[in-house]
Amino acid sequence: MRRVGGQDLLVPLGAKVGDLNALITLNPTGRFVWELLAEDRSTEDLAVAVSKRFEIGLARARTDVQAFLEQLDQPAGAAFGAAPATAPDYGTLVRGLLGHAAGSRQPAHGTFELTRRCNLSCRMCYVRQDAHDVMGAGAELPASAWLDLARRAADEGMVFLLLTGGEIFLRRDFFEIYEPLTRLGLVLALYSNGTLITPDAANRLAQAPPSRVEITVYGATSATAEAITGIAGSFAACTAGIEALVSRGIAVGLKSTLTRRNAGELDAMRRMARDWGVPFSASWLLSRRPDGSASD
Repeated sequence: MRRVGGQDLLVPLGAKVGDLNALITLNPTGRFVWELLAEDRSTEDLAVAVSKRFEIGLARARTDVQAFLEQLDQPAGAAFGAAPATAPDYGTLVRGLLGHAAGSRQPAHGTFELTRRCNLSCRMCYVRQDAHDVMGAGAELPASAWLDLARRAADEGMVFLLLTGGEIFLRRDFFEIYEPLTRLGLVLALYSNGTLITPDAANRLAQAPPSRVEITVYGATSATAEAITGIAGSFAACTAGIEALVSRGIAVGLKSTLTRRNAGELDAMRRMARDWGVPFSASWLLSRRPDGSASD
């Protein structure tokens, strides 16, 4: 159980860690029952305790407790005692939680840039540090430091965490970071170019999937995409990574940064996303490189 902006929230762990449908907000009764569940109480014991604590009839307490337990079995992202939420409500729920958290200066959302290195060489990218940059790799925080930072941030109220780069799957210790994070009560999201997501990597993600993996695509054809990435075979590797994720039921979103080279394939990229049954977004926004180098 986590608290975001004054609201108690159940965040799933393990195989359910990426399931936003499993987010449940708790009213005072739900929080009380959840805390009692740690004591291995029977359903009747829970109902009696709720009846006494909230001064309600035992029959109503039984109904409320049973409804809560059923919601834990088939969570629906709604507040305890409310009707099941529909999918659009999750965005509203999260925005509301983050808004309340900001008002109380709670750092509920974090972003960890695990590396600045990337196996692609996109000219417009604001990072674009070579994948084989030994000094760059040596300057990266070790897995233990990221996990310590995550634990301290979670203690201060972080619930939503984005892992990004560079290309996060370049790190040989990526799963030494990711897998322990799935046990911290965090809602995790990943940004990747998809080219290093092998079937083995997808299998490990599927054991405790993130809430989403956002894959950047650079075109709808290998000619266009690789004119941007500068790496032969990167388009096929990216689509294979997307297939690996989608086939394992991991939530995927596609996005693209529009440039002069790929703007003509915007509609084709949208069709690619529709064919996979995943959302797509595009942006023209480019950021200045921090090292002062020119980008195009």
